[in-house]
Amino acid sequence: MRMQDRLDTYSVWEALKEDSECLLCALRRKTERQLIDRSLGGAVMSPDDRQRVNAAGFCQHHHRQLFEQKNRLGHALLTLSRLQTLIPQVKKALSDADIGEGARRRGLFSGKQAAADSPLQQLTARCMLCEALEDHSSRQADTLIYLFERDPAFRKQFTASKGLCLMDAGRLIPLAQQMRPAHRQAFLEALQKGLQHNLQRLEKELNWYTQKFDYRNQDAPWGDSKDALERTVNKLRGWCLGPEPMEDDAH
Repeated sequence: MRMQDRLDTYSVWEALKEDSECLLCALRRKTERQLIDRSLGGAVMSPDDRQRVNAAGFCQHHHRQLFEQKNRLGHALLTLSRLQTLIPQVKKALSDADIGEGARRRGLFSGKQAAADSPLQQLTARCMLCEALEDHSSRQADTLIYLFERDPAFRKQFTASKGLCLMDAGRLIPLAQQMRPAHRQAFLEALQKGLQHNLQRLEKELNWYTQKFDYRNQDAPWGDSKDALERTVNKLRGWCLGPEPMEDDAH
């Protein structure tokens, strides 16, 4: 079996073929969609998954994505289960607090108290989907490092690709310390040169995008700049704009 066909490396290879501004962003968004789908599918009736939802709940971002799936019953069942878990915890948090002038001085109601110190804020500090996504993302980053070090074909294609966004590049630099010295140097050089080249490419494309708003350039071809704004934002902050990455990938 070729290395790119292994189950733990196949998805990273597929993301590299996507030719996006960041292969890890593309893979992370695909994974997030799968987690959302699963949360409203089999996870609704799974006791283990319901326990995880009850323990952590969902953040605003992921509640919004769950709601957009239009599976109101599944979303409501998960939210009801979380609510029933929270009610006694909220009651205890309030009863343990000194509701009075002392609590006001400590910022319990003013928002000045640190989240780690507030029992109520602790109840909303977690998100099951954020935690699951971070776990997947960590493994995917490790797999990229593994492939770069052990697969010459991946190393060549990654070096010639659009590489990573700023956030994921920063995430992988510490991970590179686990590589053998020769491969670590090659990886860091590929990362550095790739970022510089691709940021300069995006600067040119975004600059032409802005110039296309000048009436004198209205008949000039867009070239590669028509979606330069979306791709530049995605390179700087991670995928958040434009078409869904890897949406047609059935794997």
